[in-house]
Amino acid sequence: TKEISRLLYSVDRDYPAGKRDFAIMRCLIDLGLRTSEVAGLKMRDINWRNDTLTLSCVKLRRQRKLPVPEGLKLALVDYITHARPETQAPFIFVYHRAPLGQPVKVSTIRGVARRAFTRAGFPSSQSQVHRLRYSMTSQLLSNGVPLKTIADVLGHQSIDTTKRYIFINPKELSAIALPWPGRTSL
Repeated sequence: TKEISRLLYSVDRDYPAGKRDFAIMRCLIDLGLRTSEVAGLKMRDINWRNDTLTLSCVKLRRQRKLPVPEGLKLALVDYITHARPETQAPFIFVYHRAPLGQPVKVSTIRGVARRAFTRAGFPSSQSQVHRLRYSMTSQLLSNGVPLKTIADVLGHQSIDTTKRYIFINPKELSAIALPWPGRTSL
């Protein structure tokens, strides 16, 4: 959507931390990842040959595999090959200043998103990081992706949890609504 493009364009990729921030935003937008999932991403989680990302949920003792969209893949490759500081840390996203090379915290991921929202001109009421999961869910739903698949992508065990992410757009609904049988128009 136009809003998502505006958000991505607000990230300045001309410097190393900006390349990191852009890749972080792509993770949040393209896959609807939680901030904790982005902060916890490790190099071994990405299968570059198959363009998949494997997330482990320790709490639920299960994994989920997600496809890595081309835009996200390009952002990750750009960051890792051209901007990521030398470090032994297995995490993808690391600090670019003290503590240099250490994995970023969840608060850093939130800060990256908040700054992008601010630079893109979103009001504070529309600048919550979690809105990106809602946006991705709406996009998948409008593309005809089944609710069960969306639940799997989001890492939800219950479709009822996923239903909370779905908002009905009355204008779009009225465009596809059929007339009620037996009702005459006014």
